[in-house]
Parts: sequence; structure tokens; C-alpha cells
Amino acid sequence: MDGRVVNGTDAGDYQHPYQVSLQYGHRHFCGGSIIAKDWVLTAAHCFDPAMQLGYLNVHAGTTDIKYVNKTAKGVLKEITGVAIHKEYMPYNGHYNDIALIKVATPFEWSDTVQPVKLPRLLEDTVEYTPATVIGWGMNYTGSPIMTKLQTAEIEIVSDADCLEAYGGDIHTTNICAGTSEGGKNACIGDSGGPLIANDQQVGIVSWSVIPCAKKGYPVVYTEVSHYIDWIREVTRANSGPYEKEEEKEGEKEKESKPEDKPEDNEAVKPEEKESAKPEEA
Repeated sequence: MDGRVVNGTDAGDYQHPYQVSLQYGHRHFCGGSIIAKDWVLTAAHCFDPAMQLGYLNVHAGTTDIKYVNKTAKGVLKEITGVAIHKEYMPYNGHYNDIALIKVATPFEWSDTVQPVKLPRLLEDTVEYTPATVIGWGMNYTGSPIMTKLQTAEIEIVSDADCLEAYGGDIHTTNICAGTSEGGKNACIGDSGGPLIANDQQVGIVSWSVIPCAKKGYPVVYTEVSHYIDWIREVTRANSGPYEKEEEKEGEKEKESKPEDKPEDNEAVKPEEKESAKPEEA
């Protein structure tokens, strides 16, 4: 699915202080949200085994991620580790599409840097609940990544309607959102970013179809309330640097430098499927 929040509007400077840009070689490739002083929540599909931690950083505290004279606004944080859910299944509707990032130094709370509120374990968000999707993704399929943070007002879609659109690719750990008329939702580059409803993060941008915001095809999000215990387990167990959960000891992955990273509109390209052709947001 495509890039920026489709048909979004510019977000206010202090409107979403938990939103961050994940960058590889100082290029945006996914969104994320601050959940604690040293933790960021995002999607598992954002990461490639070839990525080197040394080229990854979190850009927080700003709605404008454009570099001016090689200088960034806001705060840049190095990353010490990425924890990907060990049961993440990219070829099964991106089942368990969730990951946690540990930053090297704690965030300092301010008007532009704050943690997002998370739901209770298994807390449900009902159909038609107003929701907000946020990100720097494309504003139409194939457009450039946005430099100004975008936001769009949508609503929660019933599980039944989501299943009707996508069939077996939808799991009980998903939540779907969109509009009945289409034309407004997340897109490529928004992956990993938050879906906000009832003043808390209920979803993580996961996948949809191309073109973005297509009528009858809501965006599929990872439902955060199903993973509260997992989030607590990972954050409590990893007080120091750590590696991806699924990596085996002694296993070496091919390394890539920033120049090897796909273009922004390819960074979260999915595995194509013959039916609805799901694609990451």
C-alpha cells in the first residue's frame, strides 16, 4: 500500500509527541511510537536482517524530518537493539507484526517528546470508534515520503467487514480501520506508526492493498491490546543491549550499508499475494 497518510493534514507541533521516525542512514523508512523512556513500539516487517544497528536511529521531538545543512530538528537517538516477536509470520498476513526498539540513551520528556498511552490487556475497541492515523508516508501511491508529519481521521472497521475484504489473512490479533468511502488512510512509509483511538494507541500500521486507501479495503493494523504482556516481558527482561529475538547464536547475517537500502517507497514492500495482494502500509 502507498506512502504518506493519504489525504492527511499537517499535524500540529505538539499534537502527537510520541510519534517517531525510524531512519536508516538518516532516511525515513517506518514510523514508531515512544512507550517508555528507552523504548519505541513499531512493526516487525519494518526490519530486514541485513540492516546494521549502527546505521539505524530514532528521530523524535519534531513533526519535520527534513535535514537542513545535514542538521536535523528534534532529537536523534541511536539504537542498541531490536526485539522482533519470535512468532512473526510475514507470509501469513503478517501475523504478530510487532517489534520493540531500545534506544541507547533515555528520552527526556518535553512538550514534543512524550510516551503514548497503551490499552489494557485484551481491551476491545468497538466498530465506528473515531480513530487517528499518523505518519510521514506517501500521500498517494508512488509519491515521495513526506517531510511534514501527516494525520487523518478515520474509524474502526468491524472484524466481519475486514474478514470480508481480506479473508484468511486477518487474525484475531488484528484491528482494521478506514472510511466507508475510502480515499483516506495510512500508506507506505507509515508502517510501524500508531493508530490512536480513545486517547491511546490501539494499533500499529501493518498492511493493506495497492492503491492506498482503496474503497472497501481498510488498513490492517496489529492490535496492541493483544501484546501488552509481550511488551512487558521484553522491556523488563532487556535492561541492556540485546539482539533480535529470532536470531540464533553465532548466526551471521549479510550486512548492508545505507546506500544498499531500498528506496523509501520500497523499504516496506510486502510479499505479493494473488488475491487481494496485501502490502505493508
